[in-house]
Amino acid sequence: MVAAIAPTMRRRLARLARALPANRIGVAVSGGADSVALLLLLVRVAADHPLELVVFHVDHGLRPESRADARWVERLARRLGVPCVRRRLPNPPGALGAHGGLEAWARRERLRALADLARQAGVEWVALGHHADDQAETILARILRGTSLSGLGGMRPRQRLTVEGRPLRLWRPLLTWARADLRRWLSELGQDWREDRTNQLPCFERNRLRNEVLPVLEAIRPGVARRLVALGQDARQALRALAATTRQDGRDPDRHGTIFSLAGPLPPSFVLAEQLRRWVIGLGEGERLSRALLQRLVDLARCPRTGRRLPLGHRVIVRTATGLEVLAPAPPSEAGGVLRHLVRGQPVELNGFRYHLTRRRPSSTWEGCWIPRAVAEAGLVLRSRRPGDRFRPAGGAGSKKLSRWLIDRKVPAHQRDGLVLVTTTSGDILWIPGWGRSAATRDHPDEDHVFVGRVAVCPRESSPERIASPAAEARDPFPARAEAIRTRGRSSRRS
Repeated sequence: MVAAIAPTMRRRLARLARALPANRIGVAVSGGADSVALLLLLVRVAADHPLELVVFHVDHGLRPESRADARWVERLARRLGVPCVRRRLPNPPGALGAHGGLEAWARRERLRALADLARQAGVEWVALGHHADDQAETILARILRGTSLSGLGGMRPRQRLTVEGRPLRLWRPLLTWARADLRRWLSELGQDWREDRTNQLPCFERNRLRNEVLPVLEAIRPGVARRLVALGQDARQALRALAATTRQDGRDPDRHGTIFSLAGPLPPSFVLAEQLRRWVIGLGEGERLSRALLQRLVDLARCPRTGRRLPLGHRVIVRTATGLEVLAPAPPSEAGGVLRHLVRGQPVELNGFRYHLTRRRPSSTWEGCWIPRAVAEAGLVLRSRRPGDRFRPAGGAGSKKLSRWLIDRKVPAHQRDGLVLVTTTSGDILWIPGWGRSAATRDHPDEDHVFVGRVAVCPRESSPERIASPAAEARDPFPARAEAIRTRGRSSRRS
């Protein structure tokens, strides 16, 4: 059985090598059995095909023996007649908990190093030694965390990444081959390899899945790893079918860019979730989206009410009348947290809303309140909250710390620093859009008060909402009533 593995593997690798866009390939070799087997197989392929290889070794520097591993890989490459380049990673930061832990840090730095090495060596593709057992561990880990159809697909045989602006193409030709078969083949060749002692540490999730969980599952149901790999293949086929469906129904994110059209009947939720996932990936927000975030995106798409928003990375997605649209990041604050100055007759667009100070409410779609005319004449300020802010809410017994008021109103903690406050030039808070107004304002029109409000807008609106200018208001404070009188006059003359 084992003797037949090598010829079969060589034929498969030869087919993949001929299909690659270049005949020069980088091979990531750590010194472990998997990457050593990959290198030996590719060397045999190169003997019969126009294939040039370069060995890449990334030294994480996390183990005392890592330098010895690097020298061992160099000697192996020299014996095989393959050039080898090394890269030692910098020391990991002290507080890794905020960055996803040591495993996540090592993966990010390894990909960054491989992208650099590939660029320096002039190769487009880097071959990795991931095999079927790695694929089963990946799929199982994603199932335990909660995943979507995309996550069930596991690692892709070919993957195009962009690492800090540099392209990186990964090739995983061993995803259907078992770890045990590769090691038996190396043993038959008399080829040794390096062992990483950290692969036995139970503090890493993948180690526990490999050494504790999967052996138990195999004992209960032999062949579970093979079936997990088959599940991943089925999921990737389903994803390809969904991608074709996405293009056919006009919701291809490559065509819409920052707009996701919701015209026409929507597909089932799991199809819509995959379409939204591909759209978000196209926006550059990464490929690993949680199931909870995808569900919130689906809920936002199915919600008929416009103006609802969902934070996404450093941007915001807003529900419009025709679909979902991405809003640009909030502009940087001036000194003291000031975002914009608001004066009468000069609308301000901020964080997906248009703010306006006017004599009357432009339409019923605007939310806002009425403030004293004398206060408005001095101008208003749109700013973020500051330490020591106090707020005297309408209907309250007095003023209180803004931080305490936000807690009492159950404003989510992650939203508080992003709130826009409408204040006087002296700093008194008049209105907190979406949450409350101060006792100095009114909720109905009055001769001595003017309206300050906002309405949700789309960044691609072709023409802003028309609002009467201050000059027009000065000429006729009640233009709608005047127009009605003129209309009645024309009707009476015709009769």
